Amino acid sequence: MGIISVLFGNNKTDFKSLVANGALIVDVRNPREFSSGHIDGSVNMPLHMIGSKAAFFKAGEKPVITCCQSGVRSIIAEEMLRAAGVEVYNGGGWDKLRKKFNSDHFNYAGNNKTTLAMVCGRTANRAHSACPFNPGK
Repeated sequence: MGIISVLFGNNKTDFKSLVANGALIVDVRNPREFSSGHIDGSVNMPLHMIGSKAAFFKAGEKPVITCCQSGVRSIIAEEMLRAAGVEVYNGGGWDKLRKKFNSDHFNYAGNNKTTLAMVCGRTANRAHSACPFNPGK
């Protein structure tokens, strides 16, 4: 794999198919960065939390696509999750990844609760303390 694809995401990965089959997009930027813009339906889990939540992702049995601002933090998150046995793909920078979805009007999930319910195995209307995406965590 070339240095460009390592740093900025693999252009050969079919991210649309991954998402259509249940993959979760995890944005590893800090909450302030995430609030300034993100992919609809993606979840925010800052890089420093990824290691402690890897078992959760593995238990969810859903592929994970990591993204960040430029692709550097998403590589680190990808490596951490892969080491924990998670099926994971580096999406690179969030805006480039978003543009791949928007290129032919693809609409990613759009509803965090539904996406999280698929991963957490809970209904969209029931928050639970074990979920790493619970705002109280």
